[in-house]
Amino acid sequence: MDIFGTAVTAMQEVYNITMFIRNVITKVKEQDDDQRRFQNRLDVQLLFLDSFQALFFDKAGVLFLPEQLPSRAPRIVLNLLEELKRTLNEYNLFAIKHGFQIDEDSDKQDQNLTPDGNKQEAGGLAARLDRWKRGLNIFKLKVYDWAIFDNERVDALLTTYERWSGNLRDIMQHFLQVADIFNDKRSLQQFVESNSARGIGLQEMAKRKLLSIEDPPEKYDALDGQIGDEISSKSSPIHLTKYSKGADVATVIVEYRRYDRRLREKNLKPQELLTLKAPIRNLAWLLRNSPFPEETNSISEMPKQPTMYTLQCIGYIDEPDERQSCFLYRLPKSMASGNEIKLVTLNQFILRNKKPVLGNRFVLAHALSLTLLNIHGSGWMHKNIWSQVVVLFPQIQQIALENQAKLLQISKESSPTTPHLLPYLVGWESARPIQGRTDWDSNYDVEQNLYRHNLRQGQPKAQFSKAYDIYALGVVLLEIGCWKTLSMVFEDLIAELEDNPDPGRPKLADAETVKDRLVEIARTDVAREMGESYTNVILACLNTDFGVEVDDKNETNLSLAFGEKVVDVIERGLTL
Repeated sequence: MDIFGTAVTAMQEVYNITMFIRNVITKVKEQDDDQRRFQNRLDVQLLFLDSFQALFFDKAGVLFLPEQLPSRAPRIVLNLLEELKRTLNEYNLFAIKHGFQIDEDSDKQDQNLTPDGNKQEAGGLAARLDRWKRGLNIFKLKVYDWAIFDNERVDALLTTYERWSGNLRDIMQHFLQVADIFNDKRSLQQFVESNSARGIGLQEMAKRKLLSIEDPPEKYDALDGQIGDEISSKSSPIHLTKYSKGADVATVIVEYRRYDRRLREKNLKPQELLTLKAPIRNLAWLLRNSPFPEETNSISEMPKQPTMYTLQCIGYIDEPDERQSCFLYRLPKSMASGNEIKLVTLNQFILRNKKPVLGNRFVLAHALSLTLLNIHGSGWMHKNIWSQVVVLFPQIQQIALENQAKLLQISKESSPTTPHLLPYLVGWESARPIQGRTDWDSNYDVEQNLYRHNLRQGQPKAQFSKAYDIYALGVVLLEIGCWKTLSMVFEDLIAELEDNPDPGRPKLADAETVKDRLVEIARTDVAREMGESYTNVILACLNTDFGVEVDDKNETNLSLAFGEKVVDVIERGLTL
């Protein structure tokens, strides 16, 4: 059997075993709250599997992926399905031992979701659940050993199951980037509104993609309120401030986006100004309408959306006299009234605090790498990653409990209301769609350029690509690993270069010397602190070496490799 046939078989086995577990739990006469939650979580997974099949299996039940995908794509799908099978293996063996039939061919006839997910003939998920419940002999079950169905075992099973199905969902967004439905505005709009998009947990990602190719509403414009003086450190590129409009006053985060070179030209005509300011308006609209962790991960009835730890943009203020615009962000819900509002970047936190325990550093690294994976999966590039634009906030019960436990490593003895820190990525002033135009503006900030690939330092020498975002992330992961900022590592060099008697001839550090030093730190300090696997992640990022020789215009191969060799590897460290 070829890899496509094996994937189909694996999918059917995963589906049937999941159905079996769900209905054994349903048959319990005296269900407690935990069991009802388990039932709901299993229903979400069944919906995900249904939607996955509707999108990526043709009418004959054959795995069908966009032809533009790399040859390794089917293998990736199969590997994840095999991991799901292994997760369920104990329950499969239980069913076989006790004579339950869980591979009914009739189920294959019930998969009637159309590719857009909006039509389902009789015999869909509800009918299958009803038939399975009738098929289970509750009287026989009474004499069986129920150990594998106790609450603790089922909860552990579902946590692992959701992790693997989440990984499958995360790579699906990269597959869809090259699918026909994502290259046509009308088809993309239909997908956004489809049951399949909701069921597979990629509706919000598709919305971001649609936002990137749509113009904002005509009435959407710059905010007309006022911002006050900063109430946080002026050494940071982002600040806390007060935003007022009429009698309403709110504390917000503000970051400044300088006009690009063409906008700074004099005597521009009104239409030219509108055209040149359109990217600012478009980006503010995108960030205003993107999904956020506190909103998307608290919904238990549907599969979770890909996680992006970013802040919601309220809007922007245009300041033509200052040759800049200001992006305003809403504070996370965890910074509600009663909490002391304090803005701390990752850079500042490293400078001021002793290194956290190993597991907490893996939490920071995983959240950032996952965020970048899903930014790229939404069809965007950030272009400005460094530890000065990573803000740390306490995160409490707004994230769903299972996701909170995974990311924040809350032990059973910990109070669920104890604040924990999560990194939020801001600094969007240079962001653009993957298929957008590269900004060739120069930047000679000495410290900021230390985070940049040598081809993007000072005056850019190459069009921006995902690889340059990944390089910058690698530098931040190194800072987390050795718990030193680049300002500490290169303190003397930065002081020397900034003490420049000729501002007209800016100086930057030698790129190869900087990279060699970073590689040395990774192989010594980081390896000693975080282990070989984490070190290899950093080296892959710094060398932009992911074994990708051929790629498409969306760099799909690179994203898939990044997910496997960075996000998945760091995720294993969450258990430390």
